Amino acid sequence: MADNQVFDTRKMEIDGYTVTFTAGIKSGRPLVVFGIYTNDSTIPLVTLEKDYPSIQNAIGYTMAVTEKAGRKLLEYYLSNFADVVTRVSSAMNSTKITPTPRNPRNNAYYKP
Repeated sequence: MADNQVFDTRKMEIDGYTVTFTAGIKSGRPLVVFGIYTNDSTIPLVTLEKDYPSIQNAIGYTMAVTEKAGRKLLEYYLSNFADVVTRVSSAMNSTKITPTPRNPRNNAYYKP
């Protein structure tokens, strides 16, 4: 059997965000991966993983997941991670990193 495998996925749109619930196996552990697409180009996806006793339990969760659970996950993201995503995105987009120039003759770094 593969080390990492996806068995079931549920996706829903809530208040302009895409929320996903995925049951699978990662490094031999059954789990559910909870995902929020952030609508941010720098950090497009935030995920959380929760271990489950068996793959059947994980699949059962994703098959029974409701919009209420999706809203709860979105609320958790907005209260705990949205500010961090915004700050990191702002920092990444406001600072342009310019590589050190290289000498065209020998490709070595030099200060102009």
